[in-house]
Amino acid sequence: MAAAKIALVTGAGKRVGWAIASGLAARGYALGLHYNSSAAGAGELCEEIRSSGGEAVLLKKTTSPHRRRRGRSSEKRRRRSAGPSACS
Repeated sequence: MAAAKIALVTGAGKRVGWAIASGLAARGYALGLHYNSSAAGAGELCEEIRSSGGEAVLLKKTTSPHRRRRGRSSEKRRRRSAGPSACS
């Protein structure tokens, strides 16, 4: 049995991240597409991957420890880190 090919690509909604994710998808990887401010780009890429038979989920979460500490309520933090979502 072959091992599953899975990758997490950060910054997948823009430039280099988009190119890396596209290349991995073309090679049969199931992808977690991380984005912060480029929801439209990541969503478009996710739809493109899924429409061509690939697997992808969107992941929105800040990776900066400084941004996480900026007075956010626990409810807002919980909603932002809710986990993967469907493309649309």
